[in-house]
Amino acid sequence: MLLYTTQSKLNTAGTNLFIKTFFKFIAFNFNHRKSLNRYLKTKDGYLNFTIGLRTEDNGLQCSITFDNGKVFVTGTIAPNAHAVLIFKNEDAARKLLLGTPTDIIYMLLKSDVRIDGSITYSNIFSFFISLLFNNVQKRAMKKEQQADEKKVKKEHPKPQKALSDEIARRRKERLKGKRVDPNVLFLEDPYLPQYSLDDFPRIKEFLNDHLTKKPEICAERASLLTQWYREHGFEKDKNGKDWDPVLRNAYAYK
Repeated sequence: MLLYTTQSKLNTAGTNLFIKTFFKFIAFNFNHRKSLNRYLKTKDGYLNFTIGLRTEDNGLQCSITFDNGKVFVTGTIAPNAHAVLIFKNEDAARKLLLGTPTDIIYMLLKSDVRIDGSITYSNIFSFFISLLFNNVQKRAMKKEQQADEKKVKKEHPKPQKALSDEIARRRKERLKGKRVDPNVLFLEDPYLPQYSLDDFPRIKEFLNDHLTKKPEICAERASLLTQWYREHGFEKDKNGKDWDPVLRNAYAYK
């Protein structure tokens, strides 16, 4: 029991050192690299916020603060931190900071990590990490994709043509239904089995584009909303009065 307790304390101390070193590495780069530091300021001024990080048992605690273009790390979490990432254990903390975006999504879904506070500031912090480790994350995601492909090929090494032919045959089948409603005057069959996708080339082209073309994110809506919020306020209106979120969104879309 004593050996287990000692080993647990060593693991916690090691994780503490790793996380703080990781945060200090982020702070150093954003403080000294102009290519990164420029992201700390927007048209509305500097992005000032604090992100805390701790485990459920509070064995690990630290925070990173972005303040007027400067970044610094502390060994405690301020009570006014904008967001606190709370991890299930030390292993989850290490995995989140070094994992791919896919890993982070899975961890949130499995409750290995939860966010106390504003998820917006948490997303901004994740974006800052991706700026610093962009190439590392790309390589990790490529490796992850290759591993998934290898797993699929291992589970299904040979294509089964019979199954493919059966699926293709079923696509040509059309459900038929008898006309039972006396109020339907012109449709002999409400399921319209005589038609297929080939009879609607425009819809067929839309479907083909949806399945084959790489989508692009349109920033126009976000840009227009941001412009409106800058002019009229987000949390508070121009007169300093708290916005009603429903009315605010309605006016923004007007």
